[in-house]
Amino acid sequence: MAILRAKPLEISPLIKWAGGKKRLAAIIQEEAEKKVDFENIDTYVEPFAGGASMFLHLASKYEFKRQVIMDINPALINLYRQVRDNLREVTAGLDKIQVAYNALPENDDFEAKKAYFYEARTQFNKILIDGDGDLIQQAVLFIFLNKTDFNGLYRVNSKGLFNVPFGRRKSINLYDNNNIHQFSKLLQNTEILLGDYRNTGKYIGDRTFFYFDPPYRPLTDSASFTSYAKSTFNDDSQRELATYVMKIANAGTHFALSNSDPHQSDKNDDFFDNLYKDFTICRIQAARMISARARGRGSVSELVITN
Repeated sequence: MAILRAKPLEISPLIKWAGGKKRLAAIIQEEAEKKVDFENIDTYVEPFAGGASMFLHLASKYEFKRQVIMDINPALINLYRQVRDNLREVTAGLDKIQVAYNALPENDDFEAKKAYFYEARTQFNKILIDGDGDLIQQAVLFIFLNKTDFNGLYRVNSKGLFNVPFGRRKSINLYDNNNIHQFSKLLQNTEILLGDYRNTGKYIGDRTFFYFDPPYRPLTDSASFTSYAKSTFNDDSQRELATYVMKIANAGTHFALSNSDPHQSDKNDDFFDNLYKDFTICRIQAARMISARARGRGSVSELVITN
């Protein structure tokens, strides 16, 4: 069973991530705790890890016997593996690139810093596409690009190339030393998997808690970026996920799932209400922090679904 920590750890995500749950984690936990006692949970599984905010929130409070984070984004999974396994090399690389960037001259058009950013993006994409490059350097570049690109986005094109433009940062601080060491320590007892959520079947059981945070179903009036991975997650994908969620729930597994609220743009759109009619659906208010347009940011309704 999970052990409630005497003093919760204080660990923040290493990166900014679209749809990150840092501000909502406590609310999601509260909704989940109406149905499950986390001290009776052995295994925590998060198949759509992203920035890992929910994982950090729960694993900072409970010591799970087994904890699993997974994502289909190979660069993201590599980042977590390198922070777990090669932290000294990662921080050394971050120090080097931070000093180099901050030493570049500042002027109105950011010419030198902009050129440095695009060179780093090219190098990152080469390692990403080749698949056999310097994976520690890829992790370093991942954090650098996340801290210096436009709005902290991670987006790839149809060829799988990272294509977010420069964000005009005058100076950067790529990491907090204590935070990244605490993050690495927490990952020592964590399985970090590259793959699809459907490959988590071996963890199904009545002492397992799943948290699903899939790519959100777009609202009709929202402005969204193209994709954070080389795939699309459409309505059929949402239905397939719901089928999987029903499967694990029928096996006695506990879960919570987040998604957008279609009622935000169409009061008659009951897509998720129908899809998850056998479960508890709670509507909560969330701050949308990443959007291409300023009017796309603000408070929106989101769904938390539990069994």
